[in-house]
Amino acid sequence: MIETFDATLPHGITLSCRAAGARGRPLMLFLHGFPEGAFVWDALMQRFAQPEHGGFRCVAP
Repeated sequence: MIETFDATLPHGITLSCRAAGARGRPLMLFLHGFPEGAFVWDALMQRFAQPEHGGFRCVAP
């Protein structure tokens, strides 16, 4: 399942992020280019979050 959350960075910058997988698992970061959005990674994030495919915590800012 894909979740959406806001991450506040230093100096007040806020990033809207999408994520899949359990917190505390190894992180896999997905970065998109212009003019795409984080949603383009949804299918891959769901796949790599599954235990049989690594069980990663997948995040796309």
